[in-house]
Amino acid sequence: MLRLRFFTDAVSAALIALSTAYFFTGKALHEWLGLFAVLVLIAHNVINRRWWAKPLAGTFSAQKGVVFALNAALALSVVAVAVSGAMLSRHIFPFVPSGGGLFARNLHTTSAAWLFVLSAAHAGLHAPFFAGALKNLFRLKKSVPAPREKTAAKTAARLVVPALGVALAICGVFAFLRRSMGQKLTAEASFDPFAFGDALPRFLFDYGCIAALFFVIGAALRKILSR
Repeated sequence: MLRLRFFTDAVSAALIALSTAYFFTGKALHEWLGLFAVLVLIAHNVINRRWWAKPLAGTFSAQKGVVFALNAALALSVVAVAVSGAMLSRHIFPFVPSGGGLFARNLHTTSAAWLFVLSAAHAGLHAPFFAGALKNLFRLKKSVPAPREKTAAKTAARLVVPALGVALAICGVFAFLRRSMGQKLTAEASFDPFAFGDALPRFLFDYGCIAALFFVIGAALRKILSR
């Protein structure tokens, strides 16, 4: 089950990231990537259906309240992306009426932006799960290191990983501004700003940094709430 959960999370993250690159993938591929992303996100919720059965079970805490609010907002953004995507579709769901192209486009752009940042924050709130999953999935079966080597490796990891996260988050702040993410979150922009000569690697790097920024925010929020 751990491998399945980690696999669905990794695939959904990759599909969401690729779905943002509309100018590089084209409309047809964008629609298919979006459809698969929604299906994988539905699978993610099916796998975690026990949480939805009793989201606030037990003693109420601020952390439970924040997690519930974020998950509810994330679920609403998935529904909004799926509905507006079907309304704008010209290849997979051409039979669905648009109901006003500009409204559907604004809804799709805004809900997709919220889906992106909320997914990253959601992952940050569950940072211990991903850390444990990576340790279990990629643990190498080698000779047991000496206590000093093991301690040094842990110390290095505790220093390098947070430093890398902070560096990417700082890059994410500039990418957030460069990609007009704030305008998309507030429904002020219906299109991605696309500069001539923009390359797919840079585009994905920018969005990866934005994801890192909100992942760090989610992880920091989890630490604050847990105290």
